[in-house]
Formats: sequence, structure tokens, C-alpha cells
Amino acid sequence: MKTKIIFIALIVMISQFASAQVVFQDLTLDEAAAKAKKENKLIFVDVYATWCRPCKMLDSEVFPNTELGDYFNKHFICLKIDGEKGDGPKIMKQYSLTAYPSLLFLNPEKEVVRKVRGFVYADQLLSQGKIAIDPSLSPTYAALKEFEKNPTRENHRNLILTYIEQDEDFEQICQDYLKKYPVLELENEIDFVVFYIVDNDINSLNMKVFLENTEEYSTEYVVEKLETVILHYLDISVEQKDISIVLDVVDIVFPAYYEAIEGEMEKEQLVEIIQEYYDEDVEE
Repeated sequence: MKTKIIFIALIVMISQFASAQVVFQDLTLDEAAAKAKKENKLIFVDVYATWCRPCKMLDSEVFPNTELGDYFNKHFICLKIDGEKGDGPKIMKQYSLTAYPSLLFLNPEKEVVRKVRGFVYADQLLSQGKIAIDPSLSPTYAALKEFEKNPTRENHRNLILTYIEQDEDFEQICQDYLKKYPVLELENEIDFVVFYIVDNDINSLNMKVFLENTEEYSTEYVVEKLETVILHYLDISVEQKDISIVLDVVDIVFPAYYEAIEGEMEKEQLVEIIQEYYDEDVEE
């Protein structure tokens, strides 16, 4: 009888331990999607790498959290996927993941509901999980409702800022903003972000103002922006099989680029690099 009592106590202890941390199931993503649909749950995916220190910190400091475990085990089918093995590389590409850890909240159709990049503490991850279940809890939801109610330029800026602060994909709302306000005020921080992220038109007034005032910005921003513009037009050149398109752009931007890189590359060297990439891409 005593042995039976001890055995039951052990089962209870093991059950309590399991519920006290996030339980990751040994399933493929497709299997998890089928189970999530059947159980009316979302999917939580920890995409990690074995060498990633923040990933290990999630395992040791975050996933064992009792409150987090209880909530996630109840509402999600939880998976761990090594981004460098098995289906990992395909999933990295499928969801445009570029860093470890990447934490995904997916619906049963395997569509992204929410995405978290990098290490987060247990309370932060719990908050993200609750927002995945109920989007109305998100600060971006409140900002979006305020913008829909009163679609002023300032509220549009606040919406973009909220997306940035919440580390949510804000490219589309930047595109919407640029379409509505094609002439940006680059001295405004949010307008500059919009320009930096989505305006690569060499003929836009914004680009003209930027090129005339590059000394007002950090050289890092200038270099990255001008390289983005060059790559943008290189893609167009490859698509149209006309390298002169990108070379004309180089003629326009190179003086500012040369100054930003402090003369570390001559124009002829840049043209050689562009020609090399162009030839490779056109041959493909």
C-alpha cells in the first residue's frame, strides 16, 4: 500500500513539473498545424541554433517559468525547430527569419500571427502570447483604431512609431504613408524612417533633398541608404537587361557616397562590382 502511495505521489510530482514549464512537442510543423486545428489552438515555434547563447538563455531562464508554461501549454501547440537542421533552413526561408532565436506564433494555416525576434523575458513572452490570442491587447491595435477614427498625418506617424516600438513589420504602413504624403519632412524622425525604409526613387523630391544634405545624417545611414538605392536599380537593370539604368543612378549618387565612405572606393571600382553582379544575375 505504501509503495502505491509513493508511486501516485511521484506521478503527481511529474505532472506538476510538466505543467510548470513550456512543454515542446515532438512534431513537424505540418503535424502541429493539424493538431492545432483539431484542438482550436495556435502554434508557438522557437526557432533556435545550438550555438546561440540567447537561445540557451530562453531554455534555462524563460521556458521553465510556471506562469508562462501554464498559459502556453493551454493555448498553443509548442515546437522547437533547429534552424540549421532538417526542415529548419526551409522554415527560416519561408518566414524570412534572419536571426536566432526567432519566436513565431502561427495559426493552424501556418500563417504568422505574431513574430518575436531575439531574447525576451518570461513576462514579455507571456504578453506576446496573450496578444497573439487576443490582438486587441496590442498597443498597435489601439494605435490603429485611433488612426482609423482620426486619420491625421500625426496619428499616422504615431501608428508607425508604435509598430516600430512593438517590433512589428511596418513596411506596409510606411508604403501607405509615402503614398499619402509623397513629399516627406526629412527633419521629422518618422518621415525619415519612411524615406529610409521605402523610398528608393532616384527622382523623388525626398531623394533630392537627402542627397543635397547628407552631411546632416550619420555616414552609416548615408552609406546604407545609397547602397540600397544602387541595389534597387541593379535589380531593375537585371530585370530589363539594361545595365545603363543602374549606372545612371551611380552617376547621381556617387559624389555623396564617395564622401560618406571617405574615399575608400573609386567610382570605377564600384562600377566593376556592379558589372560583375549584373553579369552573374543576367546569366541566371
